[in-house]
Amino acid sequence: MDEESRALAGRAATWLIPAARRASARGDVAAQVNLFGRAEELLDREDPRRGEVRFQLALAVSSSGEVERAGALLGEVAEEAGARGERPLELRSRIHRQYLRSSTHPTETSYARLLEEGEEAVATFAELGDDAGLAAAWNLIATAHYFWSHHGPRLQAAEQALEHATRAGDLALASDCVGKVAFAMLHGPTPAGAAVRRSQDLLARFPGRPRFELVIMTPMCVSLAMLGRFRDAQDVAAKAMAIAEDLGSTWSFALAARMAGDVERLTGDWQAAERMYRRGYEILDRMGEKGQLSTLAVLLGNAVYAQGRHDEAFDLTKVSSDVASPEDFMSQMLWRALRAKVLARRGAASEAESLGRDAVEVGRKTDSIDVQGDVIMDLFDVLRHAGRAEAAREAAEEALGLYGQKGNVVSAARARAVLADL
Repeated sequence: MDEESRALAGRAATWLIPAARRASARGDVAAQVNLFGRAEELLDREDPRRGEVRFQLALAVSSSGEVERAGALLGEVAEEAGARGERPLELRSRIHRQYLRSSTHPTETSYARLLEEGEEAVATFAELGDDAGLAAAWNLIATAHYFWSHHGPRLQAAEQALEHATRAGDLALASDCVGKVAFAMLHGPTPAGAAVRRSQDLLARFPGRPRFELVIMTPMCVSLAMLGRFRDAQDVAAKAMAIAEDLGSTWSFALAARMAGDVERLTGDWQAAERMYRRGYEILDRMGEKGQLSTLAVLLGNAVYAQGRHDEAFDLTKVSSDVASPEDFMSQMLWRALRAKVLARRGAASEAESLGRDAVEVGRKTDSIDVQGDVIMDLFDVLRHAGRAEAAREAAEEALGLYGQKGNVVSAARARAVLADL
């Protein structure tokens, strides 16, 4: 390409990049992939804008579901940025690549190392005065706490990330941080009512922005269902899925389908729950994602178990146990709890109780009090099936206390009902 052609291509890229950034702020994944991709093709390898454009392209490609391609691209960007001495871009690229790898290769990822890298990055970006980098670093710290199901620290890290993303004026990054705040409230000890109120405040703070609506509504629907507001929960879940589909975010759609499955589980419609869980599961499986798939496999397993398909449920516990990181406490407790119920049905009472109690002990390493309650109720089923009424009563009473702390009125009512039947 001669000098005139390079100049013409550079001018064309100058028009494309702002349009790509607007698409990023909207969350329009297909437009981001198209516009950042075209800009990358037009920019000369020596153009100082090229590294950032390729970084943004990698993020869009990841959202579209091409996780392996995104990871490879982030690796290239990090290497090139390092060679040019662009430390902030190099570090941001490595952070996002680590996040992706934790999802695709969970058994090969040390979450303690993720935490260390996040803390090291915080120190580096603080020296540089780079708010966007600080937001990415705090997000990585939040991710480590997510896999450990330490959602109190996760929420604190996500709040820090949101503060820095807001200072940076980066709406796309801010929406990622808001999503982490919303999910930390759902999965951790934040009471369901408080989570709904904070979610409504966040929606009011970022009005008319589909990308923010998506990341807030996806977990919010489950909190609504915990409060017994089933119609509201189903409407919010459906809107989240519709937004994800409209934006072309494959990853977000899978997550929204999972949350819609949780809503249907709380309504007691296990067939509807299975349909939603299966949609999310199949998407993640095609993507090669394993970090969330290990949990979703068990949620799907519980749905088929509730419909009497116990062998299929057992097979899904094997999927989870095969791909889950030993440090992924959520998956580790859930697959044990479900397998314990299947073993109880098969008459292996002793093995079932041992595995069920193991699941409860794993759960105690977390602050996911609602899921702890679910796992203890699974142990209740095992004990009741073995005819151990008093031990079963103790389990149900403990679960009831946890549901009360979470403000999950639906699960609490079911725990009271089984206690009354003993």
